[in-house]
Amino acid sequence: MIRSFYIDIPNNKKDNFFVLYIYILQKVFKYLIVPLLVLITLVLCVHKDLLKTTNIPNIFICIFLILLSITLEETFHASMLIIQGRGNQVKSLRFDSIQFKKIKICIGVSVYFNGEFTSNDILYISLAGPIMSLLFGLISFLIISVLIVIFVHKIQLTYFFILFLGLLMVGMFSLVPFNKFFIKTDGYKVYELIKKYKITPKNIVKTISMILKYCLIFVFRSLKVT
Repeated sequence: MIRSFYIDIPNNKKDNFFVLYIYILQKVFKYLIVPLLVLITLVLCVHKDLLKTTNIPNIFICIFLILLSITLEETFHASMLIIQGRGNQVKSLRFDSIQFKKIKICIGVSVYFNGEFTSNDILYISLAGPIMSLLFGLISFLIISVLIVIFVHKIQLTYFFILFLGLLMVGMFSLVPFNKFFIKTDGYKVYELIKKYKITPKNIVKTISMILKYCLIFVFRSLKVT
């Protein structure tokens, strides 16, 4: 049985994108790192050929990047409301967990919002996380890839695969309409809205452009403060 617990997001963490990101990152690492390590251990037990010394660091780098991507996505979900002056509706982080007797294993995290929301609000919030996560992931992927080529002087497919998994897969999966095994992606929420309200591709493009505008304003405004 899946249960949820909540961790409040203090108001003083909401005014700056980077402060909010670090706060969420700390909580994500605290509650999700152990389940991920358990999962990796099980995979390694089944596929012992992965236990090569060259593979272990790559696996941990990939886990680290995935956690960064998850945090980035959740931070941008919250940012979409904060930049509109509705930070009071960004209440807490919700961690979904499976409990075996006294052992609690977290399997997911999301930002919990409070209040009434229109279909437009849900569309903007749902798309903001994966779209911005993909944008920043793609920029990071390109920069790191160029640095690898410059300093290593050759293309390492393993490195590119790790970067792809760690920086882009979270955002890409979130945009896929999926509603099974207790997982409901942002892409599925958007799909439901498109189906219900007959939202046109033109309006989706317009929504994405507004998301980019609002979220980047929040990021650059936070840079000035820091």
